[in-house]
Amino acid sequence: MVFTASIMLLSSGQYCIAEEFLISAPPNETRELSAQLYEPVAAFLSEVTAETVTYIYSENWPNYILKMQQARYDFVIDAPHFVSWRIENIDHTALAMLARNLGYVVIASEPGHIDNLSDLRAGAVCSAPPPDLDALTLLDQYDSGWSLPKIVAAGGYVALYNGLSTGDCDASVLPGRVYRQLAGESGAAATKVLFRSQELPHYGLSSGPRVSARNRERIRQALDSTTGRTALTGLLNYFGLTPSDLTIEIDSDVYQGYDYLLDDFWGF
Repeated sequence: MVFTASIMLLSSGQYCIAEEFLISAPPNETRELSAQLYEPVAAFLSEVTAETVTYIYSENWPNYILKMQQARYDFVIDAPHFVSWRIENIDHTALAMLARNLGYVVIASEPGHIDNLSDLRAGAVCSAPPPDLDALTLLDQYDSGWSLPKIVAAGGYVALYNGLSTGDCDASVLPGRVYRQLAGESGAAATKVLFRSQELPHYGLSSGPRVSARNRERIRQALDSTTGRTALTGLLNYFGLTPSDLTIEIDSDVYQGYDYLLDDFWGF
């Protein structure tokens, strides 16, 4: 396992190695937006564990997948199929969920020529690219590799939603709560829901084997406080959630079995 370390001078004049723990997330957002969402979480984890926890922007999907598979990240926040895979394969532990349930909607403009998922065959859909859960939720609805929708990636949920009005996409895939937040009362009249997915466990925070059991418990306890929930406010808002949605008392079994969604992707 690869990790970063630095030399620290103790007050006694002796030297010791101080490890740096890394946290990352999928590359769905721009570097700037990702920093706004995840750097406060890294700062919170640093304070709680008395260790240096640094947020690493994952740049692109190949980079993110490779480093995750190599267990380069000590903390990760991402969708249930990734959490499930890490628990099964690289000894991660689920610490918390952003909320109990996550469901997606596929939306199109109203009025418009797209009325159902069949109309999207060979069409353009704004979504985070595979293997992100947004795209997998859509592609899983088609029983053939022929004439699948074309995935158009954008930097964040606002851009995905706005892809309809700009004409970049025939439809967009969004978490249901995000859609309701962005559409509001007036915007909802300009869109229609083509599909609603079944509900899954929401995005989770997991930790790798370098994080001690003592620090895992510290993190859980600290998250279940006003300070902890405040540290995640930006991330929760991004998903259309509130601090009260954050779910701490979970078992890793909550995420069991969802790694099957990654079976068709390299390395999984």
